[in-house]
Amino acid sequence: MQDRHSKINASLFLFAIGICLTIYFSEELLNFGGQLYLGWGSFFIIYLMSKVKHFRNQPWRSIFIVLALFVSCRYIAWRIFDTLIYTGFFDFIGMALLFLAELYGFTLFLLDMFVNFSPISDDIIPLSKEESLLPTVDIFIPTYDESEAIVRMTVTAATQINYPKNKLNIYILDDGGTHAKRRSKESGAKAWRRHYSLRRLAKTLGVHYLTRETNQKAKAGNINHALQHTRGDLILILDCDQVPTKDILQNTVGQFLSDPKMFLVQTPHFFINETPVNNVITGISNRPDESEMFYRKIQPAMNFWNAAFFCGSAAVLRRSCLMEVGGIAIKTITEDCETSLILHAHGYNSSYINKPMICGLSPETPSDYLTQHSRWAKGMLQVLMHYNPLFMRGLSLPQRLAYFASSYSWLFGFARYIFFLAPSAFLILGLNVYAANWHEMVDFTVPYALSILVVISYFFAGSRQIFFSEIYETVKGFRMIRELMPVLLNPWKQKFLVTPKGKTLEKEQLSWDAFPLFVLITINGISIAIAAIRWNLEPIWHENIIITAIWCCINIWLGLMSLGAFWEKRQIRAYYRISGGGTVLVKALGSSDQVSVEVVDISAGGIGFKLPLSTELKAGDQVTLDAADSYGNAYQFTATIVRMQKEGDHFFCGTQFPPEKIASPEAIAYVYGDSGRWQRVWDESAELKQSKLQLYLLTKLGLKAVRENSAGYFTYIAKSVGKFIVMLFNPYVWFYAITGVASWTIYLLYLAIVYTISLADHQEARKFPRLRAGEKMTIYFPKLDATLVGWGFDISLTGVGVKVGLPFSIHDNELVEISVRGVTRREHRMDCIIRRVIKDGDEVILGAEFIVDNSNFFKIVSFVYGQGTKMVFALAVSNLRRILSYLFFIGEVTDDRKQHAELKKEIAK
Repeated sequence: MQDRHSKINASLFLFAIGICLTIYFSEELLNFGGQLYLGWGSFFIIYLMSKVKHFRNQPWRSIFIVLALFVSCRYIAWRIFDTLIYTGFFDFIGMALLFLAELYGFTLFLLDMFVNFSPISDDIIPLSKEESLLPTVDIFIPTYDESEAIVRMTVTAATQINYPKNKLNIYILDDGGTHAKRRSKESGAKAWRRHYSLRRLAKTLGVHYLTRETNQKAKAGNINHALQHTRGDLILILDCDQVPTKDILQNTVGQFLSDPKMFLVQTPHFFINETPVNNVITGISNRPDESEMFYRKIQPAMNFWNAAFFCGSAAVLRRSCLMEVGGIAIKTITEDCETSLILHAHGYNSSYINKPMICGLSPETPSDYLTQHSRWAKGMLQVLMHYNPLFMRGLSLPQRLAYFASSYSWLFGFARYIFFLAPSAFLILGLNVYAANWHEMVDFTVPYALSILVVISYFFAGSRQIFFSEIYETVKGFRMIRELMPVLLNPWKQKFLVTPKGKTLEKEQLSWDAFPLFVLITINGISIAIAAIRWNLEPIWHENIIITAIWCCINIWLGLMSLGAFWEKRQIRAYYRISGGGTVLVKALGSSDQVSVEVVDISAGGIGFKLPLSTELKAGDQVTLDAADSYGNAYQFTATIVRMQKEGDHFFCGTQFPPEKIASPEAIAYVYGDSGRWQRVWDESAELKQSKLQLYLLTKLGLKAVRENSAGYFTYIAKSVGKFIVMLFNPYVWFYAITGVASWTIYLLYLAIVYTISLADHQEARKFPRLRAGEKMTIYFPKLDATLVGWGFDISLTGVGVKVGLPFSIHDNELVEISVRGVTRREHRMDCIIRRVIKDGDEVILGAEFIVDNSNFFKIVSFVYGQGTKMVFALAVSNLRRILSYLFFIGEVTDDRKQHAELKKEIAK
């Protein structure tokens, strides 16, 4: 495997050199007519190759990649050497921002072509028939606030998994009924009800129930706690809304038996309901699901480089590997990818099997959808900033590039919105951000832009339709910018947000997350109006005006389609219906006449099927349904016909199970236990059709959104401006603003003085004097899932000393969370790193350093000294004596210097 990767890397390197030389000579030797033929000729070759399925396999895939590389590198070379011209300061700022956005897209384009060199999905390795050779398996089902019905369905399906029962243990990991939640005044009653409910459920289904003291470190902490109380060789992790099929362990465990260094087998996440973007496109089958691109194409591509990573659920992990690195990683809120990165760096292997064997729920509303994706984005950016995969030891070069691409790709929001605003920068502000004429753009820009669409279609065929990448990025762009900025400022302090699942919507409406798109569409609309005016007044700029006006039109169209994707559709079903397939035998209750009919859809609450027009059945009749799954298991259900609807040459018949049989073990086994059904639905959804109609419907919904919501949005803007004006005349606002500025000015002046004294004294001065604490502090150790109570020894702006009885050993640089009340008597939770462990009799003093940067420093100052005038007083007055002692060699500094001098003498002796 390593030799193959080395040869591929060397080949790509040689290809890159050849491309650079080709671009150089083509730039030198060809005139603009030759450049036209070169650019468009290269584009048409890759376009034709993308339309032939045979060319998607090696070695044709390599040729396609090389040609696509040539087109893209040729464009960037032209941009760098021919268009980056300084014409003024503000022009330079706009030009630089646009070029950086293009450079981001170009580097991501190169990374994607490398990662997608040769996608591969591992084959299923059959299990040994000798049960004694099989490893023991623990199934973890973490849950936080999901309903009991959702948990029951998943746990019931887990009990039906085909695996030796003496080697299988199932655990409900309840983080919604922890001791801390049950002690809470606000949530205590709800937590107790949940605790008793899930314990009763566990006892009924014959599984184990685990909870813990606190909710520290969210899902990662929950799983790490379970690792301390279980013993299985392998661990299958299932989100509580992801129902497994019966053969999930039969299809995954074999990988661990064949490879002792295998730490992970990941399978796709298959969703029973549609994402919000898909849900608004009614009347079309096989709509593109965004998650399918990741699981169909990106994970197999990562798998080729041994870089397929853990996705939090639907995966089997080896316990010994997890315990070697201290359990599930906890530095970031995407603990799954972080854990995989660490284990890959330790030399372990992963596998990806491209067969859906779980069925879950995706978010129902655009807001919940964006919450989920923003958590992924923040976590992946944390991985990039904490570990920087490009320079992480233990990873191979392809693994480094694959992980870097997975993290780096989430910054797309910044580039996407620069592209939205760039033409308006020229038309409204008059900034020359793109120094090129019409002919140059036809020769270079247009072939490059079209080649990007072709490459996306080539790499992600069957999972992503044309323009849908742009729609998804536009939908998520502004939310990504807003969510990622705090991560860039402070990658440590991010909160894990649970994705809401199983919601219902009573009415259709436009999500308020669409507000930024209204602003962008309005700006581009104003730009087109100004373009019309400038066309008459400035004939010298005609070429640039028409180019940017066309650009604005494209932005408006893309914005309208994205607005359509923000439309929230009505959803009132308790159980989602999915495509059925196969047949079922139907007979009226008490009758012996059976008819074989085609199943249209199924759910845990009923079955829908086609009936011939000659049928005597009618709504309200009770029927018996005999069905079978792909394993040959037979099922019989009693149901009531609740709907009869004529559709062409047949009736569509909708039935419902009796209340006591809805989501029963038999219904769950039939509906969710058959991986053959999920595979068929999975394959059918890859036959993407009616792209143009889908884009038309999204545009139509966008226009509807503008028509029905513009007044509300502009009223909201007017109110916001009014509130801002009122705030400007509020004396309290100015008082707090001036106080804050004074606080930071004094603080920075203080730091400057202390730093100057440090240089003059030739030794490191203590910038922040330690204060006596004497307060109770709670310390949480995430890796051990242990909580201890100690007393504050001292405290400063750099950290805190805590005296505590330590019943276990810890290492330096251990990550902990300390909870304590500060000067303002508010509860504070601070992430810290243990830097020193000092023995003090039967207890120890832990020297904990705050994890601090610009974004959370004010909170730490507030925690130590207080807020507002208190902070000013503490820094200006309490530390004045310290500053004077440095300047005039008196007091405590004199004593410090004497001790330092005596220590140096002892060392010299």
